[in-house]
Amino acid sequence: MWQLDGPVELLEMDEVVDVIRQGRTCPDNVAYVDGLPVAATPQSRDQVIATLQPMGGKDLMLLPEGFRERSTLWMWQAHRTPAQGQLRVDITDIVLYGGRAYQVQSSEDWGSYTRAMLVGCDTGVFAGAVDPDNVPAIYPALGGQ
Repeated sequence: MWQLDGPVELLEMDEVVDVIRQGRTCPDNVAYVDGLPVAATPQSRDQVIATLQPMGGKDLMLLPEGFRERSTLWMWQAHRTPAQGQLRVDITDIVLYGGRAYQVQSSEDWGSYTRAMLVGCDTGVFAGAVDPDNVPAIYPALGGQ
């Protein structure tokens, strides 16, 4: 009988990608979410380990029409232990991968991993979010050396 070793194969293709979590700015360092005050948060740039795969076939046909013309990826981020304190990608996070910026359009927590849909976006909009002195060489448009 065949044994399913899909998760092992998935984890062998992991890559380290940069994630920019958009900060929340507001006057007087206070914002209101659902009527409750929430302190402003700065932008942060972290690295996560994930598998990225191009979207294709039926998944592309089910996308809204505007997204079909853009580069779209699936991102699978494994969580080996719940106590890891690892950043889990969420909607509106920016993922830098392969010299392009992708915005997380959906993020689903499936227990042991998170599946996120990434859609390519213009890096020019996010040039101010990336520290130009600390950009890898694969991002020359943002100042990488």
